[in-house]
Amino acid sequence: MIFSELVRKSMNRFRSVVAAPLIVLLAAPLLAGCMETMAQSMVESDQRAAAARLEAGGNPVFTQPELQAASARFDADYRLYGTDPSRFGAQQGVDCKMAPEKAFELLRGMSVEDYRKMQRDVTAQVPSATTVTDLKAVKLVSLSGPCGPNGPEGPAVLVGTFRDVMRIMVSGTDPIVSVMDSVARVEGSWAGGKRVGAGSSITMTSTTQLKAGEGGKLQENVNSWAYLNEITNSYTGAYLYSDFSQGKPGRYTVSFIRNPVAGTHSTTVVEALDARYSIMRQYFGRTHIGESRMRDQKFHGWSVTLPYNYNGTPIPSSRTCYQDGVMVKALDCPSS
Repeated sequence: MIFSELVRKSMNRFRSVVAAPLIVLLAAPLLAGCMETMAQSMVESDQRAAAARLEAGGNPVFTQPELQAASARFDADYRLYGTDPSRFGAQQGVDCKMAPEKAFELLRGMSVEDYRKMQRDVTAQVPSATTVTDLKAVKLVSLSGPCGPNGPEGPAVLVGTFRDVMRIMVSGTDPIVSVMDSVARVEGSWAGGKRVGAGSSITMTSTTQLKAGEGGKLQENVNSWAYLNEITNSYTGAYLYSDFSQGKPGRYTVSFIRNPVAGTHSTTVVEALDARYSIMRQYFGRTHIGESRMRDQKFHGWSVTLPYNYNGTPIPSSRTCYQDGVMVKALDCPSS
């Protein structure tokens, strides 16, 4: 929606500088194509400039020592890996001989059953979208530390791959299919199959969009605008840092999501208040843009968006009530 608004604004900007005599002289199809090309050029230029500003701006400023440490760790890791999964060095790893379900759990931080339940919950709220994971795509190697059938024991660094397939049904059109291939680097320490102490995971994901071709067979959807293809094929890096106690995250879990091509620059902090309740705070660039109350890792209570500016487009404030992960219309929204 925001990207479409940028295109519209750029088209209007171009129209305002086209002289009337030129419109009379040029054929309509040629003018339309020229306007579209110029508008695309303006959008691309604006987007690349905005992305560069976000990258240069750095991370949100935190006062808590734990969050400052996570931010410094991310900066160091991002300099090493950026959004290039080939830097993980998976080719130097040793295959982990384990069931794909166990490898999936090590890479994703949740069991296959919990992941599928989460996706069913999403589909229940958005019936037009379904996501499945392809266990055949799960591969895992160890860069350091022993890795047996039950996973690593002690300090270890793991690198693996997984794949999700999302299908979106739009009324009156063919389904939109996106294949999301991810490479993840997981570092930490394990005891008895449980994470202990500080740990991190870096996941880089690229997306292939498919459409129905001849005979209904799916084929890659290539856009006529090269910049959109560049965005689609670029990797998005998700850097996650947390402390673990008996396999459960500690007080803070911090994620930094970056894609310098698409201009993605978000940071999310989840602060655990106790065993059940937490607060999730979200940042765009260095700007605090919203927070949500959560219970049992589901939205529960008010989810608030603060007013901010998205690359020249003002985003108004809003608040939405959730109860046990379900959006509801209410004036009173309990969070306990």
